[in-house]
Parts: sequence; C-alpha cells; structure tokens
Amino acid sequence: MPGIGPRSFEEHKLTPMKYLILPLLLIAFVAQSQTIDVEKTFDVSKDAQKGFIHMIENDEAKQQLNIVYRVRAKRNQAKFISYAFDYNFDLVNQGEEVIDLERELPSKYRPKRYKGEAFEVEGLYVEPNMMGTLVLKRKVSRFAWNWFTYKYGVTTTVEGKLKAKTDDDKKLFYHHHIEENTDGTAMILAGEKGTAKNGPLNHMMNYHFIKYDINLTKLADVTVNFETPQALAGLWGFTNDDEKTTDFVALFATTKVPRYVGGKNLWGQDPTEYTYVRVSYDGKLIDRITFNSPNSLWRVDEFMKAKDGAVYFYGPSNDEKGDYYVNYAEVSGDKTYGPASSLQKYRTVKWSS
Repeated sequence: MPGIGPRSFEEHKLTPMKYLILPLLLIAFVAQSQTIDVEKTFDVSKDAQKGFIHMIENDEAKQQLNIVYRVRAKRNQAKFISYAFDYNFDLVNQGEEVIDLERELPSKYRPKRYKGEAFEVEGLYVEPNMMGTLVLKRKVSRFAWNWFTYKYGVTTTVEGKLKAKTDDDKKLFYHHHIEENTDGTAMILAGEKGTAKNGPLNHMMNYHFIKYDINLTKLADVTVNFETPQALAGLWGFTNDDEKTTDFVALFATTKVPRYVGGKNLWGQDPTEYTYVRVSYDGKLIDRITFNSPNSLWRVDEFMKAKDGAVYFYGPSNDEKGDYYVNYAEVSGDKTYGPASSLQKYRTVKWSS
C-alpha cells in the first residue's frame, strides 16, 4: 500500500496491529528483512472479528489510516465498523453504521474503481483468421461487482464481425493485441500483408501499433519499419494501479526463416541484434532502441515496469552468436535437443525512457 505516510515503509518500521492490519504489512517486513522498533496492538470488536476488512483508506490530509470492517447484519443490511488511526498507530476515532443494501451504497464505502453494481461496455474482439489476416468483431463485456472479492467479474459475448473501413485495414496481418475493457478500445500489433510486389515477408518488416474504438475509428497508428525481417521475441501490456492499460511493449529479433527459398540477400547479418519498442496506449512512440545481445537466442519470459518508469525484461539465452531467433515456441518447452536445450544463461535488461 504505497503512501502510508510522510515516510516510506523502509523508514517507518512499525509492527502491524493485532487482528487489524497484520495481513497488510507482514509481507513488507518479511520481504525487506527489517527489524521491529515499535510494536502496538489493537483488538477490534467481536462484531468486527465476525466480518472482514471492507476497505483501507490512507487519508494524507488528516495523517491517518481509516480501516472499515463489513459485517452481516439483518437481511439485506450490512454493518460497517470503522477505526481511524494516526500514523503512530494510535486510535483516534471509531464508529458503526448499518446500511440498507437495497439502497445505493454511500460513497464513503465505495472503492475508487466502483462504478455501480453492474454495467456493460461495447468493445472489440480481435483475432486472426486461418491465413493470419486481422479480423475484428463486436463484443459486449458485462461487469458485475462482487463485494466478496472486492472487484468486478466480467463475462463477454461476441456479437458479430465488423467491416474494415479502408483498404489498408483489410491488408493487415495479426501479431498480438491488448485491450482496455472499460472503454472498449484495443491496440493491435499488425504487419502489412505481403504481395507479389513487396514480398511475402512484408508482415515481418513493416509493423503497426494501431488503436481502434468500437466504431473502427483509428485513434492511433504508430509505424515501426525494419530493413530486414524481424521475429517477435517478447510482447507485453502494462496497466497502472487503477488497472488501466498504459503501455504496449514488444521485443523484435533479427530472424532468418528456415528453408525459405530466395532469401539470400534478405536476412540481417547479425543474429544478436534486437530492438525494444514501447508505445503508450494513447498512441505515442516512447522507445525504439536497437541493441546487441551477448548471445543470439533469448527467450524473454516477462516484462516488468518499475514506479520510476523503467522497464525490466528477462529470460534465458543461449551460449552462441550465430543462431537466428525464429519464434517463441522454438525456444520454449521440454526439448532435449535443439535451441531450447541451449538456453542456459539468464539475462536481465533495464531500459529507462
């Protein structure tokens, strides 16, 4: 829980209160192996112990923590038991209130992400057809709030294919996509489909990060072009603390398609060359960085975004410099021979914009 007070957890070093916030703070202390300077306990009421923590609010203006328990009362009613503590974990206030659940829940008991008990959002269902061509369909996401899990459950139905607006939209090869369910938009990584004129590997050289709304209005189109074919070695979408989609990242690897006829002068000369690309969800190119890996094959398992905006990505790599990256499946699985069995060195990379 960031922003607990004027100092960080690392500096505060406080013991969690009995019953009340032990689950909240224990992980921080264990993970950081910190010693305890101050210990305070507080026994919540027997009623509160029968319920569960409904919400925890950090009120920086009052310099206090507000903890609210929810307890079942009579039928269609809930009792909210509130405790307020200062940043030294001393009790400053407490109270109880019974709420009729057939009425709208008062705003003070609603989490920030709460938008009502149920609502619907139209959006895009994105998939390739058997030839890899991008296909867009209309979908409806139905959100229902669950007070037990304290988040929305989502069910989705697909309700018909959408017609591309322009000829260019009909000629896209699907690679990957991320979505924002709350507004129905999607950002798609697609390649320009090849023709007899520009070659069948055009979709691996000319990429687009395209953002559409439900009406197939093109909200953004970030082009990323290469002189030689590139395989996708890693893809990820980032969200913020409110679970809003923020970034789309991709790692491209210089590739050489096995058994491809006539590609002698088509391939890149350096199999260790990778390109990291990061695009914001509002359609701005944040990073495009080409670099050389110490070794050629590199299976990126995960990307992580730190609070300072830096991006870390990591995974095992091989011990060679001449093996071309082809696809993720080739460097994954339980193979006892071939490229997957040669990934022995673990590599981590950090990029800061």
